[in-house]
Amino acid sequence: MNPPSIPRLLSGQIDEDFFRLRDEALNWLAQWCAAPESAAVNAAEREWSDFNVHDPGVQIMEVICYALTELTYRARVPVRVILQNEHGKISWQEGAMFAPPEVLPMDPLTVADYRKLLLDRFHQIYQVGLVPGANGQHKIRLFFHAIPEAEREQVSQHAQELLEKQRNLGERFTVLTAPDITLSGEVALSAISQQSMLESLYVAAQQSITAQPDFVSIAARQQLGHRLSDILTGPLLLHGTLTDESLKPLLDQNEAQAYILAALSQITGSSPLNISFGCTLPVNAGNVPPALGALEGPFQVRDMNALTPVPFQTTAPTASTQETGKHFQSMRYPPSAPTTKLLRTPGWKMPVPESGWQRKDLPEFHPLQQSFPLNYAIGPDELPDEASPLRRAQVQQLRGYLLHFEQLMRNFLEQLVHLHSLLSVRPQQQTYFAQTVYAIPEVMPLLKGFNSEGLKLSHDAARSLADDYRRNPVNPYRRQIAELAESPKEFVQRRNQFLDHLLARFGESLGPAFGATYETIHNKEKLLQHLPEIGRRRATAGEIKRGSDRHLHESGLEKKIGLLLQRDLPGPGEPALLKFYYLVEKGLLTLPDSSDPAEGAFELTHVLVNWTGNGLNTVFQQQVETLIEEYCGAHLCHDFLWYDCEASEDHAARFADFLSCYEEWRSTPLEPLAAARLRSWLQAQQQPTPNPPTATP
Repeated sequence: MNPPSIPRLLSGQIDEDFFRLRDEALNWLAQWCAAPESAAVNAAEREWSDFNVHDPGVQIMEVICYALTELTYRARVPVRVILQNEHGKISWQEGAMFAPPEVLPMDPLTVADYRKLLLDRFHQIYQVGLVPGANGQHKIRLFFHAIPEAEREQVSQHAQELLEKQRNLGERFTVLTAPDITLSGEVALSAISQQSMLESLYVAAQQSITAQPDFVSIAARQQLGHRLSDILTGPLLLHGTLTDESLKPLLDQNEAQAYILAALSQITGSSPLNISFGCTLPVNAGNVPPALGALEGPFQVRDMNALTPVPFQTTAPTASTQETGKHFQSMRYPPSAPTTKLLRTPGWKMPVPESGWQRKDLPEFHPLQQSFPLNYAIGPDELPDEASPLRRAQVQQLRGYLLHFEQLMRNFLEQLVHLHSLLSVRPQQQTYFAQTVYAIPEVMPLLKGFNSEGLKLSHDAARSLADDYRRNPVNPYRRQIAELAESPKEFVQRRNQFLDHLLARFGESLGPAFGATYETIHNKEKLLQHLPEIGRRRATAGEIKRGSDRHLHESGLEKKIGLLLQRDLPGPGEPALLKFYYLVEKGLLTLPDSSDPAEGAFELTHVLVNWTGNGLNTVFQQQVETLIEEYCGAHLCHDFLWYDCEASEDHAARFADFLSCYEEWRSTPLEPLAAARLRSWLQAQQQPTPNPPTATP
């Protein structure tokens, strides 16, 4: 059986016109109104044969067909009108219609993502090198512009804090400052001035080794044919976008040697004299720069095809060339920091085309009874005062017959008006809507509970009674249409289906194991409200605290699991609900003097407290553990610790010990003693409990 969904193409004819409806209705009337063959009636009386306009049945049928075409027309108004709220505005957030920069980007995940993030956040650096570690301990090397040393240290500290806030589970970063590139050598030239030669040399070094990537606007990339989902992949940048092509792999030693020599050869021309050249560049590991002449990465080439190694040409020096010979030593490579900001990404605004329709026009409906000829006397003040009681009863009977159609059509329009709430992530009370028919003339005596005793009231008394009836929100008529519209069971089923549709648009689902209850409705609404955040931080780890005034961000996994498994909110006078899921990265508990720095790498411990109010069972535990593993990377290893504090005093005591260790470590995770205490507690939980000693005879 296929799951319920909203089809892209509606079945049936939604654009039926009046004449088509009329012809089909006449065919149905001919079948429904035929008398049985065995009936003792004449042949002329066995069927309804008069389908002319003067026939009352045909007249009623034509009016209803005309009203149906009006409803079809209303249903095909622009969607931007239907989605407007009562204030005439489209609430994008309430409908889980997030702008692309809100829902497409995510926190850094790849090496390129981290490089883009640092280049965007800190204009003092022109290049970033990342050396991945097999145990999750990565090294970040920053290439700075020509700025003071104190500013470099400040940027390095801020970069460390940014990476700790946006790191992935199981990862750690160490930020290092790359030493400046030092060029030294002796070049004798005959036609190029020293200044122009040095400028060309700087440019060549930048283009061939550590070029700074160029930021490009979203609009410019769209004009090149890039899709928005590709442009906004990775972290959301503040100064434009960076393509992966602009972040080419950094060069190794041999490649850097070849390109820098080729660049120097092209600068000096075809007849350089007495050329000697040395280059001191950053190394891949360590802080000690290499000796003069050594070329080691990381480097980057902007256009590798434009630089081809060319052999040097040497000739005997002459007096003229010796006079113009130039000598340079220890030229620092880093260029000056830019004085202006880079191109910023313009603010994103959801487009809302203008429309001739307005939301207030949707529920307006002309009553059916006012569309009949005057001889039916069912309009306002159309029945003469001298009409007999039988005539009045016949008119009222026709009004009552038409009232069923009036109510159905008004309910249709009310459902159309509230379509935006059906697809809303805000808490809702109903999915079927009904509109009162108080505006129909002479309708009050037909409503349930109004003047039920048949009292003959004066005009003023009848008006006063009608006003009181309208103002009563729980009068019998309103209660009846509310009960007929939707039962509590139907609401739960339909509301869950609407929320499942919204979640499916983002590839999310709670799964069939959670059923359809009021609690799952609450969880799905919360999940939809936080979709941009949990989507952006789905692989991000918890923040490491470095100061007492810092707010700690929990990991994306903790946030998502907490929303998926969240209980109902506490009622009035009830205590606040305690957190039931805690995540510990074992790699963060490794001591600085540990003999094995890879100990605990990519290992997670999940501590869960039974929050269901029922006893723990294996099926429930497996469902939760499977759910957590599905939202984690395949490279992570998991340990699960379950505690039922209400059912077991031992569980309560052990969990209290954990909470004490966890809170101490969470507030000061860089403190070795706090990490050691939590680490010892986890090791004790995973060790088997020793058997009690047996008594000796």
